[in-house]
Amino acid sequence: MNTEGATAIANLINASVETGIYPDELKIGCVRPIHKKGRRDDFLNYRPVTLLSSIDKIVEKYVCEQIYEFYDMHDVIYQNQYGFQAGKGTNDLLMKLTDEINEYLNNKKHVVVLFIDFSRAFDTLDHKQIITKLDDCGIRGPLLRWCANYLKNRKFSVRINDTYSDPVTVTEGTAQGSVLGPLHFLSYVNDMRLYIDHCSCYQFADDTCLLVADEDPDIACDMLQSDFNMLAKWCHDAGLVLNSIKTKLLHIKSPYIKRTLSKRIIAHNHDCLHSSCRNTNCSCPSIELVNTQTYLGMQIDNKFTWHNHIEYVCNKLRQFLANIIILKNRIPFPVKMMLYNSLAESYIQYGLGSYGRTFVTYLNKIYNLQIRIIKNIVTDKIRRQFHDDDSMLFKHCNILPVHTQVKYLLLKKHFFNEDLQFEIKHPVCTRAVSSRKLQTSGANNMYGERTAGYIVPRLINNLPSELRVNLNTKNIKQKLKMYFLETL
Repeated sequence: MNTEGATAIANLINASVETGIYPDELKIGCVRPIHKKGRRDDFLNYRPVTLLSSIDKIVEKYVCEQIYEFYDMHDVIYQNQYGFQAGKGTNDLLMKLTDEINEYLNNKKHVVVLFIDFSRAFDTLDHKQIITKLDDCGIRGPLLRWCANYLKNRKFSVRINDTYSDPVTVTEGTAQGSVLGPLHFLSYVNDMRLYIDHCSCYQFADDTCLLVADEDPDIACDMLQSDFNMLAKWCHDAGLVLNSIKTKLLHIKSPYIKRTLSKRIIAHNHDCLHSSCRNTNCSCPSIELVNTQTYLGMQIDNKFTWHNHIEYVCNKLRQFLANIIILKNRIPFPVKMMLYNSLAESYIQYGLGSYGRTFVTYLNKIYNLQIRIIKNIVTDKIRRQFHDDDSMLFKHCNILPVHTQVKYLLLKKHFFNEDLQFEIKHPVCTRAVSSRKLQTSGANNMYGERTAGYIVPRLINNLPSELRVNLNTKNIKQKLKMYFLETL
């Protein structure tokens, strides 16, 4: 973009925000239906994708950055909301969720998790309530008026081939395909946490789960039911629709505990929630109790072993292995490495900080597939040279084995986490004190040994003291990977 164009857009943004008026010409979206699966003559099998003008995206991005900066400065967004925010993602949510569950299981508690599904969450938001929620989050004055005008009189038309439908006015929902849409949604659901008293609430945009634990599973269910009822009331007032069919209940416990749930979570409708006879005469459906539930792409089982998810990863790696065997003599080594890093490694690394804390024998399945894949990636000369030394194959490809990757990810995530690090203190200067070793905690069972508080101090203590001193936020990725590759 030239200087004149940039100046014109900057003037447009400033004038638009100051006056609180957004041009109607930039509010028109072009919807392209993309086929997902199933019959092509059924419109429900298509995903609508809205295309907006480039100028609109630039203006929205500028406004969005200003609001995010304000939210970050004042800690507006709920800390357990991980969606659409820089520096936060699904891996961070899953690691925190994993730690909390392992802590409860270490204390021999029953963990009850409710995975909540909303029907068309982004498409059912009331425009007036969006403005009210933005005001509650601290957006006031000309910017709030601009946001109200931005939502007003929005239109879209559907394009199929070269044919356009008549324009239709959008009366509810966030602007699909927009930069501001996700921010509006985060502001809309930000006060949901205020209605939850007993449970931990984790959110990635609309993917929500409630977690509660107790030594008595029935008490845990009662607390979860109370919070679920309040959440249902909030959803009704906010205009969100709870999908009780897709909402699932998971009871996580140690395999050595035989007691099961005797109670069920009921999805009370609005009339039932306001009826005094809810507990004695209720025909509302109960939430299905499942043994395994997929949350944010991770398959969580009721014994928290991650067995099902590891099988899923192994199946993906087997598919990749079959394809690489076909291609190994047709493409050069750099291309095969690129394919490995973009396809196979992405399946291994996603959620590894969570599922990687399971039994070593489970991870061995992934490790064995890693070796088979690498042997089909390297040249015949390298494979013969390192026939009896698999570690050299990993070094040659600059790849960490899956067991080592778990250590690498946990150190990268928690090395600067002061909540997990307490130096050993003694009146006498022992070897542990002089080398600034960290205190290590005990565990009641295998779940306690999978918590970050148990693993991370031990990993840090095993690092060379010279490396520990020289690590900082800028070099930690490079130096840790070099260290682990050298020690294979």
